[in-house]
Amino acid sequence: MSGRFSRAAARARGLAAVLVALSAAMALAACTPASEQAPPAGVVVIGDQASTAVVGPSWPQLIEADGGIRVTVDAVADSGYLTASPGSVGDRVAAQSGRVVVLALGAADLTRGAQDEALAAAVAQGVGAAVGTGARVLVLSPLVPGGGGPQAGVISRAAREAGAEYVDVAIPADPSLIGDGGTLSPEGSRFVAHAVQPFLVEPAH
Repeated sequence: MSGRFSRAAARARGLAAVLVALSAAMALAACTPASEQAPPAGVVVIGDQASTAVVGPSWPQLIEADGGIRVTVDAVADSGYLTASPGSVGDRVAAQSGRVVVLALGAADLTRGAQDEALAAAVAQGVGAAVGTGARVLVLSPLVPGGGGPQAGVISRAAREAGAEYVDVAIPADPSLIGDGGTLSPEGSRFVAHAVQPFLVEPAH
């Protein structure tokens, strides 16, 4: 008789231990930051022709395919912070929605000889509009060989002061990375995707 009671008590203790372990695992999962569990639900890229591709997938498409991240791209050729055709950066951001906004602009501004003060003011305005949506905002260095030179520093400072994170993609001065009309070659698209993708996972808080 006492043997049956001992076995029943042992089974009860074992079941209790399993329940305690299961509860602890569920509590740990609930406390784990969402950024460690999954990539952001949506990324919006506001860019120029370098965010598209003539041959092969563009860098946003590569990130979407490789990282399981839904990416929406608003790419307008020859647009920038100062030359944001067909609308301002703020208008383009407002027309989209995403937990992360990536501004991949600046090349057109550099080729048009933008003055530092005007460029800084335009970057601050565009970045401020993106930050104002509540999204996490990443600003990329101009997607040109060499990274944009001294004016990349103007964009970097203005972006950080406006509340964004700055990502120096640092495209090397290698003509094989650039395709037709300012787009990136397949190698260039892979280079940019590899540089940007790690920043799209939100940091743990």
